[in-house]
Amino acid sequence: VGFGQPITEQRPARPGELMTLTVVGLPENLAPSGSQPRVTMTIGGIEHRLLSVTPGGASLQAQFVVLPSVPFGTPQILLTIEGLAVQPFNLPLRAF
Repeated sequence: VGFGQPITEQRPARPGELMTLTVVGLPENLAPSGSQPRVTMTIGGIEHRLLSVTPGGASLQAQFVVLPSVPFGTPQILLTIEGLAVQPFNLPLRAF
């Protein structure tokens, strides 16, 4: 998958790949002014550490690396932002 390419069934993500996730439609001012929002993410039930989180009004971008222990196929992504759960979605993921 090339840089900036969307992840699709035809172009699935790979373990070890750096990814940027953009979430839109969030309430304004999720975190107290001047602080980073608390964000947690699991993929296929495995917690992932976010490398960066960039809030932007009603949106947020998060960068992470897909861990090798995630099962390939279409594992579910669960994301919470300041305790607010985002609707789960699946990530097309292929083996190495």
